[in-house]
Amino acid sequence: MNGTFTGNPFTTIKSAWWIGKPATGSAPTQIYLSDATLACADLATAGWDKLLGTDQLMEFDLAGEAPKKYEINVDMDASYVREPYNPSAEAGSVTITASTSGKNIVGTYDLTFAGDNVKGTFDAAYCAEGVEP
Repeated sequence: MNGTFTGNPFTTIKSAWWIGKPATGSAPTQIYLSDATLACADLATAGWDKLLGTDQLMEFDLAGEAPKKYEINVDMDASYVREPYNPSAEAGSVTITASTSGKNIVGTYDLTFAGDNVKGTFDAAYCAEGVEP
């Protein structure tokens, strides 16, 4: 991972999860990348993102899990989740290169947030109990 959000370096991913329980009306595929070490059980309770403190979290909301390129404002959204300001990406994409239902999603991302750019790769494990924060 390489990049910054509002001037804060975000260069390490210690956890990558694909949650199994998005909120009603939300995108069906949600992936969370964090520089905190999170277990699947940590994502099982609503509001789990509030417990991260100064750790950083990025959220991808995708229209599906099939391998393809998902683009901002077309079939995906991405946000930097950190209180009190959670900016959405203005441009960019997430490309899923492999997806195994109920196991993991592998891909790349290249996103722009208010002039900052962040890009990298991920391998998000499936967390059946994981809920949208």
